[in-house]
Amino acid sequence: MKSNQELHKNIIKIMEQQNITQAKLARELKVSRSDVSLLLKSLSQGKSITTSKLFSIANVLNIDFNMITEN
Repeated sequence: MKSNQELHKNIIKIMEQQNITQAKLARELKVSRSDVSLLLKSLSQGKSITTSKLFSIANVLNIDFNMITEN
């Protein structure tokens, strides 16, 4: 699996391509926007994320899980 910083970059890139804000992602994940912000900040700092959370994000972004973990 990619480093967490790379996961962060991929998620941000996909969100930008789909014009999805942190607020919209949060609504779809049924969490607060601050939770999403903290999650993304933690990833950018190299902290871990559960595979379950990555699958949830991929589902909300309507992408294959592998798109998040690719280059």
